[in-house]
Amino acid sequence: MWIHLPVELWDMIFDHIAESDLATLNNVCTSLHRLTEPRLYRVIRWTNGKPSEVSQRSPRIHLLLHSILNRPELALYITEARFTSYIENVRSREPKAIPSLWRHGSNSGFTKIESGKVESLIERARLSPKNEWLEEFNRGAGDVIIAILLSQLSKLESLHIEVGFQEEDRPFIGSMLRQALTSSTSSTGLPHFETLKMVDISIDRANNSFHAVVIDFDQQVAPLFDLPAIETLSLSWLAPETTPLWPGMRPVATTLTTLIVKRSRINENILGQLLAATPNLKNLVCELAYEYKFRPNEFCDCAKLRSALDQIKTTIESLTVQLRFWTSSDNLTWETRWDLVGSLGSMEEYVKLK
Repeated sequence: MWIHLPVELWDMIFDHIAESDLATLNNVCTSLHRLTEPRLYRVIRWTNGKPSEVSQRSPRIHLLLHSILNRPELALYITEARFTSYIENVRSREPKAIPSLWRHGSNSGFTKIESGKVESLIERARLSPKNEWLEEFNRGAGDVIIAILLSQLSKLESLHIEVGFQEEDRPFIGSMLRQALTSSTSSTGLPHFETLKMVDISIDRANNSFHAVVIDFDQQVAPLFDLPAIETLSLSWLAPETTPLWPGMRPVATTLTTLIVKRSRINENILGQLLAATPNLKNLVCELAYEYKFRPNEFCDCAKLRSALDQIKTTIESLTVQLRFWTSSDNLTWETRWDLVGSLGSMEEYVKLK
């Protein structure tokens, strides 16, 4: 009988079927539902805020959370997650400045049992402050909802997060990752993300302003370097609040081979700290930024840049470093704006550089 074909053959068949048709097959019978369900949950794409760009595979996020809370095994099918939330460029520090994702009031229809599961998850994972997590979940804050979903995706291989604006005092996603990677799964129930190979986190500003979001690097970004299987890490609009980046023990991301840092407020000193944690890096795309208005004495020291790059000279195969100097003052000449000293020297020692 056709339904008893090997799973491998069904996978080959499904490769040639559109997602909308797979969704239709999913409702035909129990057997086809069982075969198509893993494929339908394999890639999750969710977009909020720009209806014109929302695809057919962008269900309302609370429906996905509903499903996973009631059927946790569905989370095991998800290997790729893309969360895109366009939020107005709000500068207020008030919590309610982050718009709610719920369309129909508090909890958006979550039952007491489902809300209780979320509370138990937050409590067991020791995500603190607990009351703030619960308050923001009940209000439908996007970063909290994404963090709770991520805490269930133990088989994730690829993660893309793009938000329209991120307040510097909202480290929910970063604190969840940090707790997951520094605590035992048996005690917190959080995964170690042992299969997560690719992470892309960016902040998209509608006005294209070059003022990156100031963050606590140690809390919000550093955990990504502790991912046990990370191969590609892409970050944008990164502005570390303090240096050194790692006040404690520096991670060593031995599996990381591609690092992309663009549209961020970092210099050669910060780059050196990043590269010290990536000893096997093969591909680097990095944009260094220098702002004359707020740091008029800052310049790019090519000798320090070379020293930073020398940490990966035996492994690097592809290298792109862009320098951006800018100011909002019209009284300065271009000669003043561009502040570059020293030289990188010969790159002959970079034996694998193409």
